[in-house]
Amino acid sequence: MIMTETPLLTIAYIEGKPERAARTLETLNTDDAAALLATLPMRTAAIALGRMSPWSAAQCIEAIAVERGAGIIEQLLFQDGAAILRMVSDTYRAAIFKAMPSSLARAFENSLAFPKGTVGAHMNKLSPSMEETRSVADALKFARQKRRPKGDYIYVTDASRLYLGVVRISELLRQDGKVSLAEIMEKDIHPLLARASLSSIETAPQWNDHSVLPVVGRKGNFLGALSRHDWADARQRAYSDVQPFESHAIVQHMAASYAVTLFGLLKLILHADTRLAKPEAGHDR
Repeated sequence: MIMTETPLLTIAYIEGKPERAARTLETLNTDDAAALLATLPMRTAAIALGRMSPWSAAQCIEAIAVERGAGIIEQLLFQDGAAILRMVSDTYRAAIFKAMPSSLARAFENSLAFPKGTVGAHMNKLSPSMEETRSVADALKFARQKRRPKGDYIYVTDASRLYLGVVRISELLRQDGKVSLAEIMEKDIHPLLARASLSSIETAPQWNDHSVLPVVGRKGNFLGALSRHDWADARQRAYSDVQPFESHAIVQHMAASYAVTLFGLLKLILHADTRLAKPEAGHDR
C-alpha cells in the first residue's frame, strides 16, 4: 500500500517524539484519535498508545475494530497491554482475547483475574493514572475530560507503571501548570496488595487517614484503587453469601445430632428390655 504524505509525516512524528504525540492524541476527541490510529501501521499505533495514560488509551482502542485492536495490543509491552485491557469493557476485552493468539490471551487473563475475596477482585479498575513526568497542565486536561472516572485522585507511576504516589485533582488548581507530577505528588499513601484478602486489610493503618487506597501487583505495578466504602460493601456481600450456607450446615448438624441421640435412646431401651427378660427365662428352667 502506498502511503500519502500526511500518514508518513504522522508516523515520523510519533516514532520520533512519542511523548508529545501521545499528549496530542489525548487532547483529541476519542473517535478522532481512533480514526487517526486506524491509518497507521500497528507498530506505530502501539508506540503512541503505549505512551498515553492507560485510561485514555483504553477509551481510544475501544473505538477501534476488535481485530485491529488485538493486533495493536500484541505490539505493546505486556504491562502496557494489561494496563489498557484492565480498563476496557468486559465485552470488548473478551472479543480481544478471541482475536489474539490463545497463549497470549491466557497470559493476559491470568494477569487480570483475581480470586474472589481479594482486594484485586473488588478494586476500581478505572482509577486514573499518569506518569510522573507529566505536567500539572497535562493532568488538568485529563481531569477535565467529560468521561473521566469519578474521584479526587490521579495516581502517579513511573514509565514502567510502578506506583509512586498520588496527586489530588483539587490540588492541581493551586499549582503552576509547568510543574511535574513528581514534584507535587503525595508519597505517604502506601498501597494495598491486590492478592491480599479483604479480611487482612481491615485494620490497615492507611484507613485512618485515607478513604481510598491505591492497589498494586506483586511487583508494585499500579492496578487500581479500593475505597473504604467498597471494601465494607464487599465484606458485607461475602458475609451474606456465607450466612445461608452456615445456617443450612447448622440445621444439618442439628438433625444429625438429633438422629444419633434418638438412636442411642432406642438402643438403651431395647437393651433394658433384654436384661429384664433374662430372669424369666431362668425361672422357666
